[in-house]
Amino acid sequence: MRGTTATLMIVALGIVALPMIAQAEEGVGFRGWGVRAGYQVDPDQPFFGAHADLGELVENLHFIPNVTIGFGDDATLLSISPDLSYWFPVEGVGSLYAGGLLAFQWFKYDLEVDLPGIDDTDTELGFHAITGLVLNEAPIFFEANIGIEDTPDFKLAVGYTFPY
Repeated sequence: MRGTTATLMIVALGIVALPMIAQAEEGVGFRGWGVRAGYQVDPDQPFFGAHADLGELVENLHFIPNVTIGFGDDATLLSISPDLSYWFPVEGVGSLYAGGLLAFQWFKYDLEVDLPGIDDTDTELGFHAITGLVLNEAPIFFEANIGIEDTPDFKLAVGYTFPY
């Protein structure tokens, strides 16, 4: 339980500290934060979360870490993903993107019986691939996430980024 509390506190402090990251017109720097929500498969559950746009590591390679939490299917899943994605600008529409990386997954299972000595949590480091579309007119995105190893098999998300 202490590990979970410490992890959640670190994530919360990181999100609160993001606006203090130095600004830059190009390259790495805080560009905004946002919210996301959707549905994931295996475990089958809705999820919601937050993300931070930390700019471009190199031209068109964006660093957008996120945290999500899902409930349902007799489990709770907390996922922390420092995603990298390459953006392909589409004139008049926005940008298509593709990428992925790893995800820290913390599972809490709802067991039928509470047995002493039985651990109802699990921690996995998984890999996933993402693809999506960011619209020009508003900082709204639509994303599909395919689990490669130790992550949900499939996720669909929609989100909004509040520019900084």
